Amino acid sequence: MPGLYLHIPFCTQACSYCDFYFVTQKTLVPAFVEALCREIQSWKGVFGTSPVETIYFGGGTPSVLSQEQIGSIFNAIHETFEVHTKEITLEANPEHITREYLKMVYDIGITRLSMGVQSFDPMILSKMHRAHDREQARNALKLIQEHSQELQSWSADLIYGNPGQTLEMLEADIEQLLSFDPPHISAYSLTLEDRTRLNKEVELGRTKMPDQDRVAEHAELVSRRLHETGYEHYEVSSYAKPGHRAVHNHRYWNHVEYLGFGPSAHSFLWESFGDSGGVGVACAIAEKPAKARAIRWAQPRDLKKYLSQDFDRWKDRILTSKDQDGVSDTANESKPEIEPLTLRDLAEERIMLAFRTKDGLTTKELQDRYGMELTENYLEWLEQKQREGLIEISDIEKNKNSRISLTEKGLVIADHLTVQFISI
Repeated sequence: MPGLYLHIPFCTQACSYCDFYFVTQKTLVPAFVEALCREIQSWKGVFGTSPVETIYFGGGTPSVLSQEQIGSIFNAIHETFEVHTKEITLEANPEHITREYLKMVYDIGITRLSMGVQSFDPMILSKMHRAHDREQARNALKLIQEHSQELQSWSADLIYGNPGQTLEMLEADIEQLLSFDPPHISAYSLTLEDRTRLNKEVELGRTKMPDQDRVAEHAELVSRRLHETGYEHYEVSSYAKPGHRAVHNHRYWNHVEYLGFGPSAHSFLWESFGDSGGVGVACAIAEKPAKARAIRWAQPRDLKKYLSQDFDRWKDRILTSKDQDGVSDTANESKPEIEPLTLRDLAEERIMLAFRTKDGLTTKELQDRYGMELTENYLEWLEQKQREGLIEISDIEKNKNSRISLTEKGLVIADHLTVQFISI
């Protein structure tokens, strides 16, 4: 049951903090849509009748696409896969939202919008180099709110921990966003990425990032205020009203298969394609030699190469997972760099992802799916973190099915706890 991610790599301008792959040559949009449809169609027959349950248009800026272009992509998906979707998400920027655009979105079958607001503060928006201003964000949110009955759900993004951002400024952003009552909010801590304008400014001493204590104060304010307003903090960066969790993102966190289409898009498949992780009774986590149980790969970050790619050959290389060193490239062709994942790799990754979510994971899943049993050292560590109020555990005993999840306090240091746990 693959989920589909479609990377639409077009933006008006580069946001200072963003490391996602994009281009500004919008004249290439028609050629890109044609190539994207060819890539999708190259997977025809691979999954049989296993249905696609989620589709996610990400980017870049997917809201640059016209109704006809989105329609062509949907046609390619329906020609290639069985489609029984629970959620179809489109990322959008405020500057593209009009009544006419929303009608197009509803008419074509999008069920969920994800709006990139980030902030309402003019100074922060300017430093981010966003293409919209405060009034455009407000107007877009108002339009979505007024027509929200046409959607199953919608979400808005907020970024905190910005250079020069005070707690008062962040609180004003939160209150402004809450006034539109979004059913879902994604709140991200600003991170410094290598290939960005922001990173260069920090290196040159023109911008100073806030220290960890200030970022922690920002995170606590976001969590507390959204909790008070009825949002469930179900993942480190995700808050939802009841019934409005993001379905597509759930696939990533739970090792459910997904295919990524478009330049830079990532994909993940289990060894038995379509199995979604059902590997039967798993081998021991320390098996020697380690056998790959899943693979991950990504399309290259190069639109021009993508446009001329032989997608059937690319797909065949992935499915056969042959020795890549024995395959020569042409001038305009890239080989898929396939990352084989052993049970140990997958177990550690699943723990990391689970520790970012309110649901966590069970000891039965670790044993049945990844062949990992909790030793006395693991149990002692978990019990210690439970006493510290960082982890919640139900009936933790050896060989007993127990659910392990982080508390609100633990989510703040999820990465730190993950490193400790997998290092035992």
